[in-house]
Amino acid sequence: MAVAEAAPALLKLHIEAGPQAGKQLEKRGASLRVGRTAKSPLYIKDPSISEAHAELAWRDGGWHVRDLGSTNGTAVNGKSVEGEPSPWQPLKHGDQLRFGTDTVARVEIVAAPGEALTVEEFVVGECAQLEQAIRARAEQLSNQLRAEWAEQKQTLLMS
Repeated sequence: MAVAEAAPALLKLHIEAGPQAGKQLEKRGASLRVGRTAKSPLYIKDPSISEAHAELAWRDGGWHVRDLGSTNGTAVNGKSVEGEPSPWQPLKHGDQLRFGTDTVARVEIVAAPGEALTVEEFVVGECAQLEQAIRARAEQLSNQLRAEWAEQKQTLLMS
């Protein structure tokens, strides 16, 4: 007997930088295209984003992203996603996506509770998401502190 694919988790993108900073995009579906036109399911008004820029899809029980041969590229946590189209890259809660040159979005994945989910399974899943969010924030703060330290060190060396 084949195992049914779990329902896609809700995908939220919190735009942190770029022309639409502060905006939140929230979508359900198994496949979503990112683009700069209103025809795109994930429409981001940014001239550095291509009309058909990237695709987000629910695959193998998780969200993935690939670039569709955009002009200014896509990156996950600072690592470029390349190809035309690029290979699928898995996403996790707290990842940072860059579309084009200016738009940066933080990924939030909200699990879709199934009917057979026990309270324990739900709590364990929520804890895992919280842990991922904490780790992502800690990494972000660590990188920020490293950059500040390098800048201060350079200033002291030049004095």
